[in-house]
Amino acid sequence: ARELIFEYGGGLRGRQPIKAFLAGGAAGGFLAPEALDVPLEVAPLRARGADLGSGAVVVVGPRSCLLDLARRETRFFADESCGACDPCRLGTRALLAALDRLTDPATRTEAEARIRELGAVLADASRCGLGQVAANPLLSVLAHFPEELAAHAAGACPAGVCGRRWRPAP
Repeated sequence: ARELIFEYGGGLRGRQPIKAFLAGGAAGGFLAPEALDVPLEVAPLRARGADLGSGAVVVVGPRSCLLDLARRETRFFADESCGACDPCRLGTRALLAALDRLTDPATRTEAEARIRELGAVLADASRCGLGQVAANPLLSVLAHFPEELAAHAAGACPAGVCGRRWRPAP
């Protein structure tokens, strides 16, 4: 991804540092900058919890919130589910509900476990590729960016963009 991002894409505007990159588009997963030299191939990406997906590479700068991006991708899958199979129809909505509990210190551990459980069910039981990869963006944030989750649970977005959206309800 390094060659694609920097040599062909020119890097981020203003030479900002890369916070993460989404390998494989919405179906892929977020990876840390340390993975920039991982080949954009199925096996190496899957070994890191990502996927080649559509082949798209989305670069995330320091002013973007990974939880907001994971929410956007998860909402996309929930909205695009055709509803033909229960795992996808119900599982993608359940992912969004678990995501809302992820930043509350009182429910964070339970929410993480639920997201992992839903990810496994979606991957194994969904009829089509959409459901099978729906949890990838969220699972990759859990795996590779625990500091983002911890900051949000403490009430602060590292990118400074979330405001009250991610704070637990009083």
